[in-house]
Amino acid sequence: MRVTTGTVAVSAGEPRRYTGPVMVETIAIPSGSAELLMQHVHLAPRARTVWSRSARGGTVTVVDGVGLCQRRGGQPEVVRPGDRVVFEPGEEHWYGAAPDRFLTCLLAVEREPVAAVSLGQPVAEETYAAACAGSQEATAFSAAPRR
Repeated sequence: MRVTTGTVAVSAGEPRRYTGPVMVETIAIPSGSAELLMQHVHLAPRARTVWSRSARGGTVTVVDGVGLCQRRGGQPEVVRPGDRVVFEPGEEHWYGAAPDRFLTCLLAVEREPVAAVSLGQPVAEETYAAACAGSQEATAFSAAPRR
């Protein structure tokens, strides 16, 4: 067993990975035989990832707030605390905060070579707006009952 104390590394989300204000706390870094990277990702309202895909996939667990996620060609989904989104290996996707709410999530991905992560284009404002309008809860993210 190993216990680490002190502060975690906090940094602004890289512009090549995110649109809008994002802060990332790296809480577990792969080392030795450990294969897991874990980060708390804090997204301001309207902030989101770029379209991306990972050879090994990944899991996003919503900790606080309200957000949206979408895979390429799929319908956008509203996500809330406790929801877990599993992106399959190679699946192109994005996730982000609702227009009027912050989103904090726990990102868990396996270590992989840099070449195995493909960062695409930013999610266009029109695509984000359509995702908000197309969701069943777009008119009142914060007030809508849980599905």
